[in-house]
Amino acid sequence: MGIEEKKIQLREQFIGLQKSMARMEAWIGSGFNANPCEENTHEWNETQPVSSFNEETKTLTVHYVCNLCGLSRDEHFPYSHADIIDAWTDMREEE
Repeated sequence: MGIEEKKIQLREQFIGLQKSMARMEAWIGSGFNANPCEENTHEWNETQPVSSFNEETKTLTVHYVCNLCGLSRDEHFPYSHADIIDAWTDMREEE
């Protein structure tokens, strides 16, 4: 292996190490437990779930993350339609 190949290899290893260090810093900053919670003891963040819709399968997926250990849970729901409800009708100006 020539010097240039060795430099490229070392550069790639260094970049990999930087990525690993950044991930470790993110883990430390997350405050998550070192071990996953025991079953049924998760504290799911249900106040800010992230949802997505799959047009192909007509499925709504809601993604939760445990505040304690960082594990995630996806719930999938069949989706047929959406109802739009105006709870503020009495406050709106009439046209």
